[in-house]
Amino acid sequence: MRKFITALFLFVLLLSVCFFWVNAYALEEEYFKITDDSVIFYINQTMNEEDELFIIPKSYYVLILKEYDDCYQISYSENNSSYTSLIGFIKKSSSLKKNTAEDIFPCFLNYIISPQNDAKLFTKPDINSTVKYAITTGQTLSYIGNVTKNGKLFYYVQCGNTFGYVDSAYFPPLSYQNHKIPLEDKKDEDDKNPTDSNNNVKDTSNVAKAIRVGLIIGITIPAVLIVIIIFKPQKNRM
Repeated sequence: MRKFITALFLFVLLLSVCFFWVNAYALEEEYFKITDDSVIFYINQTMNEEDELFIIPKSYYVLILKEYDDCYQISYSENNSSYTSLIGFIKKSSSLKKNTAEDIFPCFLNYIISPQNDAKLFTKPDINSTVKYAITTGQTLSYIGNVTKNGKLFYYVQCGNTFGYVDSAYFPPLSYQNHKIPLEDKKDEDDKNPTDSNNNVKDTSNVAKAIRVGLIIGITIPAVLIVIIIFKPQKNRM
């Protein structure tokens, strides 16, 4: 019984270490560029209309966390920015392009906006939805994305520690610049082949899966050998 418990403990321990290491490897920072103005950030994996939060700004970056059959789980954030990481989902049909500039760290939109008149922060992109609180003229907000509902354009913003929607009519026109990574000499190629990036995402996921399988096999075989050695009958010495 003692041998069995020892073998089982070694097997579970080695397998746990394997999965921990593989998951850490699979979530290494792989950033992908948004290549058009139609990539929707969804809060839930169901990706229904009510799950839509905002359209991610073109030319900026998301971090692929996990691949599913019809979508990717992503993180949209900026280091040392005024808003925290947002975890959500985008459809696999989204136009993405893997970052190719190894010497430049991809950055994200960090754009500050202020209302020209007193405005309101809504829970939903609807002026009839619940008002979280009033925003005064000149107050600074962090712009994250936008969404159009019933013909009206709303901005998804962070105000303090609170997220919500504001009516774009209360703000000056957006004037942020497109992000220039990948390098300028790659720009034309990116514009001509916006869907090539889906292959890049798939390739990254396949590599992680191959490593996972290889490591599981590499850990399982030694663990089985340990069990065999422990339970191997000992010859009686005369």
